[in-house]
Amino acid sequence: TFAALCYWHLWKHWNSVVFREEFYTHRQVFLLMHNDAKLWRSRLPKKDREVADVWCQPCYLYVISKL
Repeated sequence: TFAALCYWHLWKHWNSVVFREEFYTHRQVFLLMHNDAKLWRSRLPKKDREVADVWCQPCYLYVISKL
């Protein structure tokens, strides 16, 4: 599921560059992925939420390392 989220955001980023000439930094894309992963986490059963926290961690670490 996390791979699908990553591919989805890469696809959205590519479309925004090609069709709308919008440019995002890697940090912005990772932040969007992190925010969506947190949203998806809230929809998971409680027993599976810990897995989502592991998914969110790489995105969050990348975002805060660039501050």
